[in-house]
Amino acid sequence: MLTIEGKYVGSSFHKGEDQAIHDNWDFTSAVFYSMTVCTTIGYGAITCSTTWGKALTIVYASIGIPLMLVVLSDIGGLLTVLFTKVYALCLKVYKIIRRKVSGQSEQQQEENSAELPMLLSIGILVVYLILCSCIVAFMDYENDKYQSLSFGDSLYFCFISMSTIGFGDVMPNNIQYSPFLATLFLFGLALISMVNNTVYEKMNSGFFGFMSTIEGENELINEDHIPEGHMGMNPVFKLAAITLPDIVEENLYEYDQNGRRSLGIQVDFLANTTKPQSPDLGQFRKSYNSRRSRIRPSTLGILSGGHNEIG
Repeated sequence: MLTIEGKYVGSSFHKGEDQAIHDNWDFTSAVFYSMTVCTTIGYGAITCSTTWGKALTIVYASIGIPLMLVVLSDIGGLLTVLFTKVYALCLKVYKIIRRKVSGQSEQQQEENSAELPMLLSIGILVVYLILCSCIVAFMDYENDKYQSLSFGDSLYFCFISMSTIGFGDVMPNNIQYSPFLATLFLFGLALISMVNNTVYEKMNSGFFGFMSTIEGENELINEDHIPEGHMGMNPVFKLAAITLPDIVEENLYEYDQNGRRSLGIQVDFLANTTKPQSPDLGQFRKSYNSRRSRIRPSTLGILSGGHNEIG
């Protein structure tokens, strides 16, 4: 299929079958190979053929991939803070200019905090993706042996790389092992982590807002048909609801000095609690987001990122 479409030359299949390209092992190709392993892109254009090389790849990937997760998560958080501060500064300057032009006086102190808009973060990523595509198409100039990539193929190659899909069907023909590509894509992965932080927060907020609306409508519909409090419960649960107070949601995951979940702490808290607590969905959402932001695992590519609070 690639041969029919004229895209076989330059693909990972061609590089794997062309012995001259496949045996090209120097510092630049080693950097390229290390990048594809740590970022889990895995084009397959260059692989280890010896037993020792395969064994070292397993060890290297076992150590390098978790480190890459941590590094990209931290860089993505720093980029989120940086772009948020720049956006807040631009927004503040815009409001000052608009106030001076309109002749209005400042009525009240405006908040300094701001959130990075989701569309703006996606726009930043799209601009960077187009910039990388232009750079790859320009650097992969045509020579006597192989033809350079077009802008469309370069855009496709950059997207497949930054999203860690790594098909390997389209690759540069003349700069296939350039360390500069590794640098471009590493920064692109950090930008994707930043975008995922923003998109995750917006989707999370929208989901809980939707659930709050559904909960409110359901209460309005059924408020005249459901007995209040514990009266509508099963007798066993009714007795438990009368005798036992609610556990505050924030204290569900207390830990002892050894870092293990301590049942004794919860028992002491239950014994000393005299005032029942009934956290609503909003309070649960706040504590749930705080706890989930600490335990949600990171991934690479389009599934990366997590919650990063902007102070």
